[in-house]
Amino acid sequence: MLASDKSLKLITGLFVLGLVASETTFAGPRDTAFRIHQRYAGVPPTSAVLDQMEALVIANNLEGAARIAMANPGFSNIILRTFFSTWSNRELNPDVALNDTILTLIGLVRDGRDFRGALYEDIICHVNQNLWFDNFTNNSLPQDPTIRVVRQPRADRNDHFFDAEERGIDLHNPNEVVCSPQSVYTATVF
Repeated sequence: MLASDKSLKLITGLFVLGLVASETTFAGPRDTAFRIHQRYAGVPPTSAVLDQMEALVIANNLEGAARIAMANPGFSNIILRTFFSTWSNRELNPDVALNDTILTLIGLVRDGRDFRGALYEDIICHVNQNLWFDNFTNNSLPQDPTIRVVRQPRADRNDHFFDAEERGIDLHNPNEVVCSPQSVYTATVF
């Protein structure tokens, strides 16, 4: 088994253990499936997803049900975003702006990479360059907030990550958030 598989299994196992430990003995399989999705994705499941997860719960495959919930963008955009926020500041405050630490940790989990790589790999996750807006005056973005672009990263500002959050960049989408070697990224950007 690869180290990344072990990391993903550990994270999944911890979530499932917490979920199972908190479930009441009276919850039916549909209710259990709903709770798994709500806790993993931060949003209710669609009927089709709930049906699929319910079948897995009935088959006693809680890990499979959890993986379906983890495929929802809410897992990265809500759950992991909140979870890793406290890791990114000394005060352990969960209410911090998106930053490179949070985005990189989300990218490692999303991509199924070895989580230990956060400590030693040459990696940083950032908004895809296709979404960088470089034709702005006075450091401002287009007025329409639905235009999904962000300011280019700069060494002296965190606007790139602030814009990603404000403009609704999907942290779960590998076409919008990419991981690159940090040495190449910082040499190119700064």
